[in-house]
Formats: sequence, C-alpha cells, structure tokens
Amino acid sequence: MAVGRTELWFKQRTIEILNKLIKERGLGFDRAEVEQSIAVSKKRSLFFDGLIWKNRASQQAACELEYKLPDTDVADFDLVGNAAQKANAVGAPYFITWNVRDLILWKTFEQSVPLLERQCRWWRNIVDVADLEDLTEQHWRKIEEFLGDLLVELDALLNKKKRFERLPVDQFFVHKLASVVDTNYRAFADALRERALADGKYFEELRKWTQTHGWMGLLHTTAAETKMSAFHTLGRLAVFLLMNRIVFHGVVQAHHPQVGELDLGASKTGKEVERQLRSAFDAVLEIDFETVFACEVIDLISIPDGSVYRLTRFVEDLKAFDFHTLSYEVLGRVYESLIPAEERHSLGQYFTPTSVVDLINAFCIHSDTDMVLQTSCGAPSRSLG
Repeated sequence: MAVGRTELWFKQRTIEILNKLIKERGLGFDRAEVEQSIAVSKKRSLFFDGLIWKNRASQQAACELEYKLPDTDVADFDLVGNAAQKANAVGAPYFITWNVRDLILWKTFEQSVPLLERQCRWWRNIVDVADLEDLTEQHWRKIEEFLGDLLVELDALLNKKKRFERLPVDQFFVHKLASVVDTNYRAFADALRERALADGKYFEELRKWTQTHGWMGLLHTTAAETKMSAFHTLGRLAVFLLMNRIVFHGVVQAHHPQVGELDLGASKTGKEVERQLRSAFDAVLEIDFETVFACEVIDLISIPDGSVYRLTRFVEDLKAFDFHTLSYEVLGRVYESLIPAEERHSLGQYFTPTSVVDLINAFCIHSDTDMVLQTSCGAPSRSLG
C-alpha cells in the first residue's frame, strides 16, 4: 500500500494541478486552495475541501469543491445538498462533487429549484479506479488534461457568460443508476467469486447460466482459473438487476400505492437488506410481474455488508424521482452503458440507438394495425413497456 495516498493527498495534488493550469493558461481565476475553514458568521465556520477563487483578496469565490473517494456515489443527494449549502455560504456561483472517477459541476444559485431541476454537467469515468492506490502517472495525465478542460468550461461560464444547460432528468437518472453500479459492482464481484470458489456446484450452475445467455467462454472451467474481470462483468450485471427491480418496484408503487414505499433505513447488514427487499418484491408479485422478479442463479448471492449504506442511500434518493413521468427507456440506456464497450464486443452484445429504432418505425409503421417483427432481443428493461 502506497504511503500517504489519502483523500487529503488527492486533494492537494489536484489543487497543485489547478494552480499550475490557471497560471499557464491565463484563465480568469486567482488561485485554488485546499481544505479551507471560513467564518460565514460570528458564530459559524464552514470547512471546504477546496475552493477556486476568482479574487481571493475580495473573497470572490468561483467554485467550491467537494471531494469523495471512488466508493461514494457522486450524486448522493445528501452530499450534493451539503456542498450546495457551502457554496451558497461562501458565495460561489458553482460547486463540484467529485469521487475521482466521476465529477459533476453544479450551478449553485437557483432559489426554490429542486435538486433534480438544477443545472449541472456530469463527466463519467475520468479515470476508472476503485481506490486511490490504483492511480498511476498515466491516470494523473488524464486527470490533468480533464482539469484543463474543466477550468476552460468554468471560465466560459463565469467570465464569458456561456449558457449552462440543465442535464435532462432522464439522463441524470441514467447517470445516477450507472454511478450506483460503479460504486458497488466490485463488492458484488468479490462476493460472487468467493461463493464460486467455495461451492463448485454453484459455479457450474453459474457457468451454465452464462452460456445459456450467450456469454460463451466468459467463465473458465473452474472458478480458480476464471479471470477477475469476468467476475467484475457479472458483478455489474448483479447490481444492475438489483437496481432494475428496485426501480421497477418504484414504478409499480407509483401506480399501486397499496404496495407501499421501499425503505431500507433500519438495515445494517446485507442479510437485513435482503429480507426487506424480498418483502417489498413479494408485495409486487401479488399484483403480477413475475418475469421481472423471477430468481436466477446470479441472484443467489448475499448482498455484501459493504454495500448496505450505499444501497440504502440509493433507495432514499430514488424517492425524489417521479415515476409517473420518467421514461421506461432510461433503464435500457443504463443497461447499454452497464458493461464497457470492449467487454460488450467480446460478449457479442450490441445495442440499437432509440433514434435508429424510431427511424425504422417511421418507414415501417403507417397505421395502428401494422405489425412489425423484431428478430433481435432488447435489454431486460424493455419488459417494463
């Protein structure tokens, strides 16, 4: 383990890069500072992970920075709300939430505007690392290049009055679900591998399940010889299937209030989460939708205790979305971004963009009685429509 690779270490290095870029490019900022404690009243001070100053002497802040480690959802609503309060207090028109992998730039001052309607821009997979220990000099070159582009964007917004477009709610939802997958799939992958190594019969069933779904050669003949990247792929899928069911529960509950809201607030362990989810899903099964909640081999794995807090936060944040208006197609888009492109290629997975589907339909469907045969298969979320 590398010495000194703490969150503070990451903050300090990025602040050094920001100051270097500000100086080299002559951008409209004074400087960036790390870990500032600033008095916002006679009795109250706030702690800031980082600040980019437009003019330090006159206390004109440009952007507040909120750092988190890669295992934190960068769009966690408590995190974003806390960062917004700090930015408001110091007078920064913009603030950032950043977990090393993903970064969101938010507009601060929008009175009485709900979080989901705030103007923001989301960058995904700046560097795909699970821990600060994984950062290499190649990663740092990518980070420096990104921070240069970010400062140019911020300068244009702040000093050149560039218009800041709001990220549509559907796209924000897609990124939000993908972020939950990114922050949990490694824990699920470790749990899958541990179960597979300990239970040969389970691994063989898992191997048959992957082959049935067309993923030939994904798993080796034994768990010990199977690459960790294969378990990462299955970990992503396991988290996504769980998210799919949680979201579908929200869709059903919006139209059938008797189902009741899902609440994991009291859960402390993975086993407790499983019991809460099973109870909630059984309530949906009393209405219908057995195909969505049918248990498969990949589901027969305990939820890791390390994911409990993140899943609880996700379920709580989900209540902010209006499932009466949210397009079902968003889940298909999440599934399409679930597995990295190189892995999709090796697994033979390809997805048709909605715009292409609409174009084909425009040529083929001329009346409400026309029938179209689609010989391909869609993402699991298409069963919602």
